[in-house]
Amino acid sequence: MLPFLVIAFACVGVGFYFANRRQQWLQHSAVAEGVIVDVLKKYNRDDKMGNYPLLFPQVKFSVGNHQFVAQGEEALSQPIQVGETVPVRYNIENPEDATLGTDHVPGTNPKVFYILGGVFVLISVLFAL
Repeated sequence: MLPFLVIAFACVGVGFYFANRRQQWLQHSAVAEGVIVDVLKKYNRDDKMGNYPLLFPQVKFSVGNHQFVAQGEEALSQPIQVGETVPVRYNIENPEDATLGTDHVPGTNPKVFYILGGVFVLISVLFAL
């Protein structure tokens, strides 16, 4: 029982760490309008015919007099067009650290660790019974 509780608290601690990092990133970021300049197509290995491409947009945005390009981290399934404008959230201190959208934050989502912590607490309770 005790090892599972230790793992549970470790998972929750890691979750708090990533939640704090995400919050700091949001506090030190701003939103700019970007223009899609290219769309990279990739295919899953099981898509032998290439019928279902995963679309990764490349977006150019400006901060002051400097131009930056951000690559979409998540695949989009809906069709997107070169020339469309999209919001880009970027780190004020390092604009190359950017992500598409206003509410997306790069990095690991802390919810994963909270869920794992809950699972290990549940397992430790079941072993205690």
